Amino acid sequence: MGAVGQSIPSQLCCPGCGQVEQVQRVPAAYQEGQGWYGGTSATIGVAAGRIAYGYGIHEGATITALASALAPAPALRRVGGFLATALFFVPVLVVGVWLGLTVSRHGAPASSNGLQKGSYDFGAWMVPAFFSLPLIGFLAAVVARVRRNSRIRSGQSRAVGVWSHGCICRRCGGVFFPVGTPLEVPTGQVMSVASFRRIVWSAGGYDTA
Repeated sequence: MGAVGQSIPSQLCCPGCGQVEQVQRVPAAYQEGQGWYGGTSATIGVAAGRIAYGYGIHEGATITALASALAPAPALRRVGGFLATALFFVPVLVVGVWLGLTVSRHGAPASSNGLQKGSYDFGAWMVPAFFSLPLIGFLAAVVARVRRNSRIRSGQSRAVGVWSHGCICRRCGGVFFPVGTPLEVPTGQVMSVASFRRIVWSAGGYDTA
């Protein structure tokens, strides 16, 4: 709230309730909703007839539901787990292909008829075909996540340019762009947090990410 005798810019007043006391810039509200915690723990016990002492450190980050909803961009998705799983299937697939080639080279037993020979060759390639499916699936997931993360990174600066002009009214629970905002956005009207996020994410080109 401004000091006595100071005029408060009318464009920062909430279009819904006409008040300014609970109005806050979106970046400030976003930062306010994030936190960090840390601590230590110690324990003493007896193991194998001896006194054992344990000591641990724990820390992490917290974010409120409002701050999460006001995020200027979706969270980036990790690709390491999918990539590691995909690499796990590579040696298995290589061995399967080698076995298939070996079996095909030697062929079916001479006493086999045409149908048995066809089944023999088909069975030889079942193992590599079976293990190639999860490999292809995991590699496709890795590519999709990499492309998604790249799209978010490339458009984040444009989204932040829109996001930084927003204001949130704690009294109404809505978000608005002040009148006079130099952007092609709806100004002077209260909207839901979800609508505000849709506008911001659309500016970044990742509204469907």
